[in-house]
Amino acid sequence: MDAVRCARAQREAWAAALSAGLRVVDVSQGHAAGALAGEVSPERDAIVCLDGLDGVLADALHPPAAAGVRVLLALADVDSEHALALFARVGQGSIVYQYVAEGALLAEGALADEQAPTAALEFAERAEPDDAAAFLCAINVPADAAAAALALPRVRAQAAPVDVRRLRGLELANAELWTTNRELGRQLAELRVQLHGGLPPLSAARLGAAPAGSALARIAREQDEARVSAEERERELRLRIEQLEWELAERVRALDAEIQRVGGERDENARGRDLATREVESLREMRDRRAVRLALRLADLRHGVLRR
Repeated sequence: MDAVRCARAQREAWAAALSAGLRVVDVSQGHAAGALAGEVSPERDAIVCLDGLDGVLADALHPPAAAGVRVLLALADVDSEHALALFARVGQGSIVYQYVAEGALLAEGALADEQAPTAALEFAERAEPDDAAAFLCAINVPADAAAAALALPRVRAQAAPVDVRRLRGLELANAELWTTNRELGRQLAELRVQLHGGLPPLSAARLGAAPAGSALARIAREQDEARVSAEERERELRLRIEQLEWELAERVRALDAEIQRVGGERDENARGRDLATREVESLREMRDRRAVRLALRLADLRHGVLRR
């Protein structure tokens, strides 16, 4: 974090040195971009954009740059090709590469700002454009003014002592965390064996060699997969139950229809039997009546014979 703040302060110091004595129009992050539409003078104005340069703003900066206005640009956390392409859309200028550096400092006790020494650059061959942390461009700035700005100590190098005590505390805490993670990994492996006896457990070595968060995430993923599989199985069973219920309902309807058909035939047969019984009874009644009449006639005949 200190390196980021130092890099930002260095870019600001570079822009301040190159815009000294001029009215600064800061359009970083689009702020005060509307001022570009007004009058800017090459003799008294400097446009500064240390953050937020994009294609739209680059095109807006081109007219004042072409008119000779001093334009100071910076782009951080981008590749060199992208940065140089945007700078070219604004205008031609001198390019400066900003590198984040590491080093060591010797001092007798605490340091004051005025005691900050110059530093010797080691391993300069590693300073390649693609490794730069930021890119700076000075347009319409005389070469001698650009060189003079870079010669200033606060522009040439910005550094901050490392809080070694805090760093050592972090290293100790990190070591304790890894020890805890390994122990937790071993416990997770044992727990996995107990909870999922039939499944192949993760070895304690694998869990112990990874942070606890990774082990927990792995187990969580496996549990999610098991849950999804169970839900899929439950869905299949529900569909099967619905199919069986439908088949059962169809069979019940077919059975009801058969019962109604058989019952109808039985009712028809019963009605036929009732009709036959009534016909037989009617015939019997007719027979009995005829028998009675015949008996009466015979009686009449006998009575007439006797009277004669």
